[in-house]
Amino acid sequence: MPIPAKIRLAGTTAAMQAFVLICAAGTSNAQSLEVVEPDSEIINEQVDLNADIVVESRTEAEIADAATSNANALGNTLSVHSRDVDVGVTSDQQFGGRASADAQTDVNGAGIALSTSAAMANTATVTTDTADAGVLLRQDVTQGSEVTSRATTTVRGGADSAIAAAQSAANNAGLLPGYGTTGEGTIIQSSGAESVAVGRIVGDGAAPWVSSATGLAVGNSISAGEDTTRVLLDAEQTNTGAVRGKAFIDADVANETIAASQAAGNNIAVENDYRYAGLNARQDNQADVNARSEVSLIGFNDVASVSASGVGNSTTVSNIGSSIGADIDQTNSGRVRAVGSFDGGTGSTGLVTTTAFGNAASAYACSDCEGAAINGSSRQVNDGKVVSRSTASAYSGALLSSSATAVGNSASYEVTNSRGD
Repeated sequence: MPIPAKIRLAGTTAAMQAFVLICAAGTSNAQSLEVVEPDSEIINEQVDLNADIVVESRTEAEIADAATSNANALGNTLSVHSRDVDVGVTSDQQFGGRASADAQTDVNGAGIALSTSAAMANTATVTTDTADAGVLLRQDVTQGSEVTSRATTTVRGGADSAIAAAQSAANNAGLLPGYGTTGEGTIIQSSGAESVAVGRIVGDGAAPWVSSATGLAVGNSISAGEDTTRVLLDAEQTNTGAVRGKAFIDADVANETIAASQAAGNNIAVENDYRYAGLNARQDNQADVNARSEVSLIGFNDVASVSASGVGNSTTVSNIGSSIGADIDQTNSGRVRAVGSFDGGTGSTGLVTTTAFGNAASAYACSDCEGAAINGSSRQVNDGKVVSRSTASAYSGALLSSSATAVGNSASYEVTNSRGD
């Protein structure tokens, strides 16, 4: 089965990574939460209910070694880092209104032409270094709010690299304890915002060696875990606002070309190494989720890769060298769509892949130490329409391929022994 992509956001920046759909199905409960007794207490309350946050960044150049623009629109932000002192964090963030980021780069010729943008209503990140952390984080975005991120790169002559990367999240939380420590607690997120991310490249003239457009949009996102840490997390997410991730490339000629879009109503990613990871997760997506990627080229000299991945609810738990406990409950009633298309003239290779999932849950443990196991349970209910469409067309090419997959509910466990015992 094809693998959807994982969305992992932490703090005020985001990273797109692959999120493996080898998921959970079991009968036991995650290890119960313990109480970190902190030496330091932090209480945070942030309210921004009539927000109108608009950020625009534009760079223009005839010729430049590098031309870049970056725009970040953030509503409420919390960042906590504790070193050598156990910390307890209680936070309540409320946002209503608009957060809009728009980055544009326009060049005639450049070595690198880059546009990046990020829009987030509520962000909270707790990190530690040789200290434990206990958290209670609440994030809420009111119905009808708008969180929009757009990145556009226009190349009129030529460039070594043309890049446009946009990401948006209504609520984004991270619990990232340091080496050998414990991070535990509860994170509750609710969003009624429309979350939109659009990455776009427009090319006119000579071909960039690399063209990459990405759009990552999510309603609610939680990331937890680090190397050799113990994580015990109770998470609840509700999304009632539309989510749209889009990536477009429209150029005369291109060499290596990548257009990738991802959209998720709710996303939880726990990634841990060598200590126990426990998760109780409840996710409810009630809104439309759309991922769309389009590439149009007159000439494509190398590989043109187009991908779109949409999911109503996604939970992934991975642990290298230790055990996992995961109880996952997912309900999707929104429509999920993933659409990808490639339209080329004459060239080499055009590949299109689309995946759409109502609910996706996964647990993966790789045991290079004895005793690692997975214990858990999953419950998935999908009442929404799930659509995946993939189209590849060209006048002539060495290889054209399209692949589309739609799944209502997907859940599985995978346990491996890296030593081969």
